[in-house]
Amino acid sequence: MGLRSEKVALVYRELCDGFIELFFPHPHPHPHPHPHPHPHPHPHPAFPVVRSLRFLG
Repeated sequence: MGLRSEKVALVYRELCDGFIELFFPHPHPHPHPHPHPHPHPHPHPAFPVVRSLRFLG
């Protein structure tokens, strides 16, 4: 029983660490921990607007 509760505590601790990491990310020692599949995940909203204005005008 002691071993089982230790395992549960370990899993719980890892889940909590993951949860904390998700909301409060801390700097990692390695430079690229989570590479993004596309280079610009959040494009600037002005670009499509300028393109559509140019198209209309």
